[in-house]
Amino acid sequence: RGRTAEALARGCRDITGAASRAGRKLDSALEFQQEQTDAVVKGLLDRALQHSVEKVLRAFGASLKRMLKPPYASRWMERLAD
Repeated sequence: RGRTAEALARGCRDITGAASRAGRKLDSALEFQQEQTDAVVKGLLDRALQHSVEKVLRAFGASLKRMLKPPYASRWMERLAD
C-alpha cells in the first residue's frame, strides 16, 4: 500500500507539473499572439490615418490652387484688404 500511494502521489505531481508547464506555454503563446495582433491593428490604424491625412491635404491643396487662380485670387485679395 505504501508504494502504491507513493506511485500515485508521484504520478499526480508529474501530471500537475506537466499541466503547469503546458499552461505557462499557452500563456506565453497567447501573449505573443496578442502582441502580434496589437502590432497589426496599430499598423492598420496608422495607414488609415496617413491615408486620411493625405486625402485631406490633397483636397486642401486643390482648393488652395483654385483660390489662387483668377478670378478667385482677386476676390480673395479684395477680402483680405477689407
